[in-house]
Amino acid sequence: MNKNWKIIVPVLTLCMILVGIGVMGIYQTKESKHPQIANAANITDKSFETETSTSQPSTAEKEEEPNSDPKREVLEQYYELGVVKENVNYLNIREMPTEDSLIIGKMPKYCGMNILDKLSDWYYVQSGDIVGYVSAEFVATGTEAETLAVENCSKMLQVIPETLDVHKEPSEDSPVWSKLNQNERYLIKDQVDDWYLLDFNSEDAYVSAKDVVVGYYLPKADGWTSVKDCSEPRRELIEYGMQYLGVPYVWGGTDFSTGVDCSGFTLLCYAHIGITLPRTSYTQVNEGTLVSLEDAKPGDLMFYTDAEGTVNHVAIYIGDGKILQSANSLHQVTISAYNYNTEPYAIKNIIGD
Repeated sequence: MNKNWKIIVPVLTLCMILVGIGVMGIYQTKESKHPQIANAANITDKSFETETSTSQPSTAEKEEEPNSDPKREVLEQYYELGVVKENVNYLNIREMPTEDSLIIGKMPKYCGMNILDKLSDWYYVQSGDIVGYVSAEFVATGTEAETLAVENCSKMLQVIPETLDVHKEPSEDSPVWSKLNQNERYLIKDQVDDWYLLDFNSEDAYVSAKDVVVGYYLPKADGWTSVKDCSEPRRELIEYGMQYLGVPYVWGGTDFSTGVDCSGFTLLCYAHIGITLPRTSYTQVNEGTLVSLEDAKPGDLMFYTDAEGTVNHVAIYIGDGKILQSANSLHQVTISAYNYNTEPYAIKNIIGD
């Protein structure tokens, strides 16, 4: 029995080896005749890997994504954005959707608005505190409006308290030069510790950072009604000046095509009605007759001073407590409250009526 077992075991082992070799040969033959079957599993795995990598980018890929432009914050201020197109100096806001309706406000180039309703040729809009109708022809919407908004918004501060002290130096111990009104906005020139530096009528001025909110803003509409109850030269003066809303402030500028400073603006407006003024605000203040605020008429000049009391700014009074000025603090020709930063130092009747 033991001898037979010794013979049988090697024979069985050899048979098992031969059977294994035969099975492998059959499998290889099938693989060579149908290679697509052999590759099917690999194709499925690669497809899964591709889908996984697409849906879940690697950390390196995430880091390569461009950072969000902080200027896009301006879009969050509007729920249906409209922007005055770039080929428009200013756009009238009217009381009703007709060309002969009363003008109740002005919107400079790139002014932002919420579109409240759409008519065939008019939009009913809100910008700042003004609500009325504007011609749809001059308003960008959708993607075009978003692009214009992001490209043309400015980083500005907005005043939180009812009034905010303006200092000559970045210190509470520095004398108060003037005051800003609640919700007014100003371009930021620089930041010094907890203070913001402003370009204030061509003079450096500081306000406390704790009393303002900083963000990206578009221009907003200014309320204004057509000039009434004044002489024709005064009406012509103001209507001429209104054409240049949005023209950039340029120190020393006396050309509407390239930009004007405050006195350059008044110089050109008065020249239009045949009155020659000296070049600077501190020489223009010597012209005309001094009048009180109560007696001021549209077209009179209002003068303002720096912290030392020297005249350094001039604007045109347009009635209803508003002035038309080339404002360095906003870098453009704009409409403002007559006491937008301080009470006027002097009001002069230049026209003479």
